[in-house]
Amino acid sequence: LIMSHATSDPSSSWDDFKSTFSGPIIRPGDELYESARKGWNGDMDKKPLAIVRPTSKKDIVNAILFAKKIGVPFTAKCGGHSLRCIVDDGIVLDLCMLRKVDVDEANKTARVQGGCHLADLDGEAWKHNRLAVTGGQVSHTGVSGLVLGGGFGYIGRKFGMSCDNILSMDVILASGENVTVSKDSYPDLYWAMRGAGHNFGIVYEFTFQLYSMPEFTAGTIIHPRPVAKEALKVYASLMESAPDELSVYVTFANHPQMGSVLIFTLAYVGNVEDCEKALGALSSWGTPLVKDIRPTDYPELQKRIDPLVAHGRGVYNWDGLSTAHLDDAFIDAILGHFDQAPPTGMSVISALGGAVRRPSVTGPNSFPHRDKMFLLAVAVFFPLGNPDSEERTAAIAWARQARAYITSDYVNSDGDTSLERSYGASDNIARLVEIKKTYDPENFFSVNRNLITMK
Repeated sequence: LIMSHATSDPSSSWDDFKSTFSGPIIRPGDELYESARKGWNGDMDKKPLAIVRPTSKKDIVNAILFAKKIGVPFTAKCGGHSLRCIVDDGIVLDLCMLRKVDVDEANKTARVQGGCHLADLDGEAWKHNRLAVTGGQVSHTGVSGLVLGGGFGYIGRKFGMSCDNILSMDVILASGENVTVSKDSYPDLYWAMRGAGHNFGIVYEFTFQLYSMPEFTAGTIIHPRPVAKEALKVYASLMESAPDELSVYVTFANHPQMGSVLIFTLAYVGNVEDCEKALGALSSWGTPLVKDIRPTDYPELQKRIDPLVAHGRGVYNWDGLSTAHLDDAFIDAILGHFDQAPPTGMSVISALGGAVRRPSVTGPNSFPHRDKMFLLAVAVFFPLGNPDSEERTAAIAWARQARAYITSDYVNSDGDTSLERSYGASDNIARLVEIKKTYDPENFFSVNRNLITMK
């Protein structure tokens, strides 16, 4: 069954809802409406019936029940990075007023409200004996959206993905029921929501496992485009046997001063000396334009590329995964694609492995892509205001061409896909669908990579 999305809007119903909701309710014509309906991607121009900002679990329950009552689409917004965080003619649950983080330093855990950004979690955890958990590469990313679909990050090869480190969740279901989800309570939801969580409920609060990093190293090595193929071969060889403590992301970009470049961004759970040893040939190879490796605070690394991906720019982007190895043929293909990039186009490769490829430390979950060798992300930015411009059309076409190099789609990414490419093998999908039918039989939570409507 799929929820009927009628757009009935009786004033009396809204008046009744306002009497049950303690947070702001922002509707068309209100002063904050235009800013509230925006997300990270400036190209998004959706017009919801309302953006509601809960301040409590009771508010979340009442927002869900009201949306069901009037029969309109419903979605949740945290960091605003997904195109699915705003919906036309529906209700947006904007969690921006729920951003509290409580760290238990002794037990190395954190309770994190559903509206938190990575900066909230990273900053607070680091204050407590340099604790951290895997989570993306951009500090204004929303925690909820990221971790419910997986969550790659700079320290994932050492500590596992974000979803692997969820100990429990305080969840409001489509029925309005509030449940605690963990390995001992609703274990079916605990399995499903760590990898496909957007389909099942709104998380009021997460509890995460944290890890101490007494020493942490980060750095950048930049090489010019003419030596990119040889540099990538060195990288590929390194990551075949790199220690779990080391992660290296490779960005193909056009730098305003240095031109077309290959940027290696590295993170190492340990000191600089051991990092240099772990990098092996990549550390000493060639004549880099930039080489800067130093002790770093983890939250600082998480914020490093924030200015490049600020809110409000027009962007087309996606993330995918592949079982392919970074061999000569693939390197030639990806470099050939980048050579056709618009000036604002960029591609990022991250070799996976380590704890990402091993079973979750918190027990099995529904994330299906542990056999993949690397993550490929492609983004291109363009001016706003002219959706039919040749520049925008050509930029998006370039970004889409790179999908030929992936075999699966990261569930947190936007764009068209299929159940199999997002959620893996048929048995994984079948189990997820059965759990979805149990806890959300009307498919109320449908603005997502949806288990019921996708083929």
